[in-house]
Amino acid sequence: MRSLWRRRRGVDLGKYAHPPVAPLAPIERVVEEGVMISASAVRMALKNQLIVAALREHHAYDAEAIAGAARDQLASVAAESAATAERLEEVRTERGYVRADDGEGDENSALRDEEYRRRPTVHRMLAAALLEMAADPAAVAGLVDAARTDAAQEIGREVVGGLRARDFAAEPDYEATKQQRLQGLIDIDLEELAASQPPE
Repeated sequence: MRSLWRRRRGVDLGKYAHPPVAPLAPIERVVEEGVMISASAVRMALKNQLIVAALREHHAYDAEAIAGAARDQLASVAAESAATAERLEEVRTERGYVRADDGEGDENSALRDEEYRRRPTVHRMLAAALLEMAADPAAVAGLVDAARTDAAQEIGREVVGGLRARDFAAEPDYEATKQQRLQGLIDIDLEELAASQPPE
């Protein structure tokens, strides 16, 4: 019995080639972006610290304490970056780095080699930039102010959300006492407000 299905001839799709590697950005730009990312992470950590201090621990805002925390956070991230640079250097020394002939072409291989070689330098420069930021009072103050604004906005959203979620109509005497509360506002609060205004 003849097969109802005919085998199609294979389609020649050609040899797969990796897409070209994008040119490497200047090291200074990579470090600048790294500083922005690290500062954003520190800002978020400070925001969370402020929220916990305000809501859970009921601590008053302490500008010097939060500035010290910002400097410590920046120094900690800088230390991590410096340690990463050392670790990358050790790996290169122990294993050696020989360009792999992956068939991608000399240009792609050269770009990958350059990216690998400059990673320790990028991490060292990032660590230095973060330590410089930690030693700059204006930079620390700007980071603290941003974190404080973020914390205030988040707390405000939580408060507003809680008020909106509250079902006043579910209170048994809400409707019954509504008119009484309005009359009290008119008779007392508004009269006192009018009396406090200077005569024209």
